[in-house]
Amino acid sequence: MATKIKAFRVYFGTVGTIVSISGLAIQALKTIGRQELTPQETEKIQQMLSKEKPTRLQHDIRLAPVWIKQIMQPVLTKSLP
Repeated sequence: MATKIKAFRVYFGTVGTIVSISGLAIQALKTIGRQELTPQETEKIQQMLSKEKPTRLQHDIRLAPVWIKQIMQPVLTKSLP
């Protein structure tokens, strides 16, 4: 049985985000793709993002593509005082 390895590009703008929950969420969303993302996956990712520090989330949102920002922004809005 052969093992498949999926390779994808990592852009320098997102390298700084990979070590955080929000960075992993960005990479996961890019891998899933905008067209393939289900509402259940979106909800699960938003639940996990709610555990992220607001300052870190705010930083990583700036590095995310627009369609991913739209998923992440409601979480940040809820977490800010």
